Amino acid sequence: MLQTGFISAETHNLHSGQVEGTLAGSAKLDAVEFHNMGQLGFDDTDDPRFSLAFHSLGETTTNYVKRCSFNVNFSPALGFFSTNSVPVEANIFYHSVGSGVIDEGSDNVYKDNLLVSMLFPGTYNGAQETQNMDWYGAFNLNKATNPVLENNVVAGSEQAGIRTYGENCQDASLWINNEIHSAIFGVLLWKKSGDADSPCKRVSNMYAWRIEDTAFFMMYPASLLLSNVLSVDNKLGTNQLVYRPAAVSHEFEDKTATVRDSVFVGATPSHTCSFHQSSSSSILFFSKSKFWEGGKEDGNTGILFASFMSSVNMAPKHKFNELSSYPALHGSFYIEDVTFTNFESRDNCGIDVALMTNQGSDDAIHPIFTSGSEQATLTSEAEKEWDGDRSHGVGDYRIPIPLRQNSDGSAIPEADKFPNKGIVRDNSCTKMTTWQGWKCTNLIHRMMIIESLDSDTEIRRLSPIGLIANPGPNGYVDLVNGPQDQKAVVLRIYFPKLQRYDIYVDDIYVAPKNLDTSKLPAYQLLGEGTMYEPTLSDPTGSNYLQRSEKLLHVVLRGGQIVDIKTTPMIILTTGLVVDPNNFYEMEIASSPTSSLSSNTSTAPGGNVLSSEQLDQSMSNIVEYYQTGNSDKFNVSLDLDEVNVVEAIEPPKEPGPKATKEEGSVVIEGAELFSQIQQKEEEATLNQSLEVVVYDTPTSSIVVDGVPSVVVTYTLFGTSPTITVLNDNGDAVESLGHSSDPWQFTATLIGGDLAATLMGTRTVAYQDGYANFTDLSLDLPGSDYSISFNVTSRLCLTSHCYTSSKLLS
Repeated sequence: MLQTGFISAETHNLHSGQVEGTLAGSAKLDAVEFHNMGQLGFDDTDDPRFSLAFHSLGETTTNYVKRCSFNVNFSPALGFFSTNSVPVEANIFYHSVGSGVIDEGSDNVYKDNLLVSMLFPGTYNGAQETQNMDWYGAFNLNKATNPVLENNVVAGSEQAGIRTYGENCQDASLWINNEIHSAIFGVLLWKKSGDADSPCKRVSNMYAWRIEDTAFFMMYPASLLLSNVLSVDNKLGTNQLVYRPAAVSHEFEDKTATVRDSVFVGATPSHTCSFHQSSSSSILFFSKSKFWEGGKEDGNTGILFASFMSSVNMAPKHKFNELSSYPALHGSFYIEDVTFTNFESRDNCGIDVALMTNQGSDDAIHPIFTSGSEQATLTSEAEKEWDGDRSHGVGDYRIPIPLRQNSDGSAIPEADKFPNKGIVRDNSCTKMTTWQGWKCTNLIHRMMIIESLDSDTEIRRLSPIGLIANPGPNGYVDLVNGPQDQKAVVLRIYFPKLQRYDIYVDDIYVAPKNLDTSKLPAYQLLGEGTMYEPTLSDPTGSNYLQRSEKLLHVVLRGGQIVDIKTTPMIILTTGLVVDPNNFYEMEIASSPTSSLSSNTSTAPGGNVLSSEQLDQSMSNIVEYYQTGNSDKFNVSLDLDEVNVVEAIEPPKEPGPKATKEEGSVVIEGAELFSQIQQKEEEATLNQSLEVVVYDTPTSSIVVDGVPSVVVTYTLFGTSPTITVLNDNGDAVESLGHSSDPWQFTATLIGGDLAATLMGTRTVAYQDGYANFTDLSLDLPGSDYSISFNVTSRLCLTSHCYTSSKLLS
């Protein structure tokens, strides 16, 4: 560390990190080797224990570092702090932990240097610093002022080649012919907080190849310019993200992002699939899901359309390319005199594409202007899935009613006003299927912004907004759904009827935080506790089912789709004594065709029972219990009664509500359509929550008997009614499950053998009785009797209960 002083490399010995010499105010280092130097972890500005550090020397013309070798550094190799105008030329930096060079000075000059193998401290020497979110560049220049970069090469960095805030666009460039390869990011222009010190920032005169993520990543609160660069064999050539002012502030600035005078090469013949699919240790450490996931079928991409957003995104905790805020109100992207070559399909390596939308910015694409290519306008296929997949939110059913009605309330035929769907087109427009868009050579489209200025703009949605172009027989209708909510929230959903709820994020299963992994593949939850409740810092989809409160906790965040998939469960509450060792092994549906556990089920990927199979399982439970076959449960039981809450049916997509025609008609004094629907849904829910009590049947009686005298072909004067009793002599309300109730069958005995008992002779046992309402005889006679026998699935041969009465 040089704070003040003079060291002559010609007359003094430099070794083992110690400097012998006379302090005189400057340091001239030429052809010196720094070997095994630096102290790991000491890289603060106040105490930079680097292999070599210049500190607080101010403006100087006598210091330089030339033709030196920095060989195996356990910290950054070279640092400048409040030290300016130092030439650093023709040096080799090999194996630095962190950056090769950190510059917090001004006007320092870097020419003809080679930086090789810059290592990430968070994984160095086997470390796993999971909270280390720092990002280093081989050249770490984001606090440097006006550095000169000429003919430097970065050949291997576990993070970025150059970390910088770029040059001011209005100044002449001091960067010439620099090269970067084998890094996660080539140039990382990334400002995560603070204000812009210039209206425009530039990266220029760079060559980046075989970069694992993005060759030129630029995120800054000002306009951005990328010029005169060469991008070859990179996963992504450039991604520009411009942020501020926030949309909710109702302010705007005409910021731009520009790519100019550059060449993008998709893949050279030497770019193999094995390299394309490899990942560095630091990418795996941060998780591959945080980085660019590849273009079409994982191919390379040249330029990602620039994004203009309200605020900085949440990288590196989340993806670098995604937006975590609303789109900014203004912004324009320019592609000027850019050449694309070698973008094509490669076997097993995906399809390389020159231009692509940002998959992490699905709310809006700001206007894009090109020069040096065919002049046309490109619009999205806004009509995609019209009246199809309703998750897209477009279709006739969502067109606002005022657009479909005359002033007198009469309907306007679709063919008379807007028979065409999507953004307006003419005969010059050609559908580009692979682009999911339209190319028009005559029309000039413009972007219109509809802004809500109400104070509740974030909580009261005004969409969809219908836009009509050229109303009439050639008219078009487009629907604007508005932006998604970009905030992260922990949602607690109350489910009055508990089932099992599986969480999927973008179709990937997310296990509950209290899942007992020792019981896999069975699905079993641990106990309850606040330690399982997800927080805002947890990944999207983190979840916890708090059964005692019937609350499902789940983290939601913009940009990802979270599905809650309901797996039906049968819930039993019984007056039973169960051996604890056998409780979780209790088979409640041990029929030859289905089985389901009372408190455990299969983890995702296992079999899921259909509603018919669930009915069968519940019917088996009731049958085994009420017929005295509880040994089928494969567990020691003392049963007094069984209470069953039936499994809820898997949720179905609800039909349209407020946009239904009948929902739009308001009759004074009458209930609103929404109120009627709410009552119907509440009644359905309450019915599903009803507990059905199943008693043990012990005897049966005939409450209303068969009359002693009947007339042929005439209904009995009284209807025979059979009731089954429990041990207490009370009526058993339910025999068998509702999907398969027990039945009583009336059989004629004695009398004229040719006589026939007519009418409905088999009736279901419901609400505590079986009632025969239309019996009669066809022949007169005497000594007739009727036998009433239970005929359920398990009683077909034994006739569990019988009762008879004589008649004549």
